[in-house]
Amino acid sequence: MGVILNPYTSDNLIPLGNLVAYLRFNNSVADQSGNHSPTSNGVTYVNGLFSLGSLEAVYLNDNSDYIQISDDGSLSFTNGSADQPFSITTLMEPLNLGVVEGSIYQKFLFSKRGSGSNGDLEKEYQFTTTNASTNHKLFWSQWDQSSGGRKNWQGSTNLVNSTKYHIGVSTDGTNMQFYVDAVAETMTPSSSGTYTCMENLGAPFKIGSTLWGDQYGLQAYYDGFAIWDIGLSQEQMTAIKEKQYSGQELL
Repeated sequence: MGVILNPYTSDNLIPLGNLVAYLRFNNSVADQSGNHSPTSNGVTYVNGLFSLGSLEAVYLNDNSDYIQISDDGSLSFTNGSADQPFSITTLMEPLNLGVVEGSIYQKFLFSKRGSGSNGDLEKEYQFTTTNASTNHKLFWSQWDQSSGGRKNWQGSTNLVNSTKYHIGVSTDGTNMQFYVDAVAETMTPSSSGTYTCMENLGAPFKIGSTLWGDQYGLQAYYDGFAIWDIGLSQEQMTAIKEKQYSGQELL
């Protein structure tokens, strides 16, 4: 996707010291940052999305396929009184956008949202597509579990099946920004109820279907999945995207 004129020249812009987790997916779901011990179920290792190497990406085929990281404070982006900066980046190729499950078109990329009916316990955040049969846009939700308040942001790009993307989410703790191929999205915010901040709750971080009922998973290829403890700038997003589009690992 796009021509890379100067690969590697922006390596100094990539803040590797701020990595909370980095899953290369090189025939494993190991966290190269050394901070976590992810587990998986049903994943298939495939060729990298932008590299020539084999077994350097994962394929999640259905709702029983997922990657999970046990609950940890570094995955809850709050200090108890205010939301904190973070970013999440990944290479991704969706395959089942527009496929309905029950009456739901929404597809989950990842979430930290717990059990209970419809995942109503331990709700922190989730990153999905919009619940629409067409015009599949990125959609972020986060909750103040105690008050029931909720904040949402919708992106502007219509994602297309069988297309490779670099996806980024970045926030300073207040303002949320999505990036698709390092291009800033036009953001549409919404909210409901009284919201103070997210809470540090006990649900695991899950790539794929929902924790409750194993539902609504995005069938997709993933490569180079990273969680950061800072809000990445567009310049940093571009450096990360160029590095990964060149087929190079961050670590």
